[in-house]
Amino acid sequence: MSEDKGIHGAAIDVLEPGDRVGTGEQGKGKGMTKQPWDVEIDVHLTKGCPDPTFELHTHLPSQNGKFLFENNHRPGFNVTFTLFDDTGEGYVFPAQAQVKDACWSQAGTSCPTSPVWDVFDPRHVDHNGTTLTVYNENPSPPIGDFQFTLRVTKDDGASYCALDPGGSDMNGPRS
Repeated sequence: MSEDKGIHGAAIDVLEPGDRVGTGEQGKGKGMTKQPWDVEIDVHLTKGCPDPTFELHTHLPSQNGKFLFENNHRPGFNVTFTLFDDTGEGYVFPAQAQVKDACWSQAGTSCPTSPVWDVFDPRHVDHNGTTLTVYNENPSPPIGDFQFTLRVTKDDGASYCALDPGGSDMNGPRS
């Protein structure tokens, strides 16, 4: 890996043939081993259920209110949602044992209202219940538009508050 100067003289790491992306082992091996991209999305819940109000903040591009998952043909995304409960009511993601209850996702334009995991595979909730990690395979051919529902609770999963944003998978890994 070499260093180049980008806009305004900022240092940019440039990959060279043989660098293994995401391994810390530059120059070892032939070709590049691409890793899923890590993406962070902050979820600010300002009003709880019923009729929750929330905002999502991320560096992912968006179009028509949907996040665009364009990964330059990498093998998917590791998406970390960090919940900020600005209501003060104690909303959290469900415990790790119920991680599949934290996020539902389906292809198309309808928000999921029952357990389905077409796009996001919920993997981990931290011990505080404030961080959820999901995997988006972003397959090839692309899924296209999809909807997902984040589900938070303030009573250990006896009931859930559904937050319904959306997204669009744009390209998958090279075959």
